[in-house]
Amino acid sequence: GSLEYVTNYKSELEVAEANVDSIELVKAPTKTNYYVGDTVDLAGLELKATYKDGSSEILNSCGAFYSFEDAGSTKVTLKYGAATAEYSVNVTGIDSLAIDKEPESYTFKSSDIEKDGFNPSMTIKVTYTDGASKVVNLSEAKLEYNFTGSGEQNVVINYHGVKTTFKITLINVVGISAEPVETPIYFGDTLTASNVDITCVYSDESTGSFAESGFDSNYITVTYDATKYG
Repeated sequence: GSLEYVTNYKSELEVAEANVDSIELVKAPTKTNYYVGDTVDLAGLELKATYKDGSSEILNSCGAFYSFEDAGSTKVTLKYGAATAEYSVNVTGIDSLAIDKEPESYTFKSSDIEKDGFNPSMTIKVTYTDGASKVVNLSEAKLEYNFTGSGEQNVVINYHGVKTTFKITLINVVGISAEPVETPIYFGDTLTASNVDITCVYSDESTGSFAESGFDSNYITVTYDATKYG
C-alpha cells in the first residue's frame, strides 16, 4: 500500500479503542480467588463498552493490570482504550517452601557453571496459608547466590518473596601444572599459552585440561628467559 496507508492504518480494534468513551463491569470474571504468583483469569467477564457515538457492545476480553505478589484483597484494573474499570479479588499467601525433587548431586564444577549456567534439576513444593500446595520447577523461582572460591556454598531459593536455602559443594580450580613445550622456541619467538600444555588442578584433587576449565587463555601469562639457549 501507499506510505500514507501504511503509516495511518489502524485495525478495527485500534479504531474501537480510540473511540471508547467508558467501560462498565456487567459481570466480573468467574475466578476471584488466587494464590501469590498466579496470573489473572478473565473467563466469564462481561464488560459494557460505550463509544463516543452513543453505541455500545459487550466485551469478553480486554487488558488487565494487577499484582498478585501480596496476600489479601487487591484490585484488578481492566483497560480498554483509555477507559478503565476495577474489580476485587482475594490473594492467598505462601506459608513455606521445601525441596520436592533433589538434584542428582549437590556437587558442581565451576567450569560447568561458567559454560552452562547454574541450573540444578530440582522442583520445589509451595505450601500456602490455607493448606493447599503445588510443585513448581526451580526455574520459576529466583536463585540467589554468590559463589566464591571452592567448598560449601549457600544457595537461596526466592519464590515471590518467600525463601528457603540449600547448600552445594563447589569444585574450583586451585592450581595449574604445565608440560614443557615439545617444539623448539627460537630467539625472537613469542611464547604464549598456546605453546604450553596446561592442566588444571581442582579442589577435589581431580584434573582437567585448560580448555575444559571455561577460563580464557588470554588471561594466561607465560614468562621465560629468551636470552639463554638450550
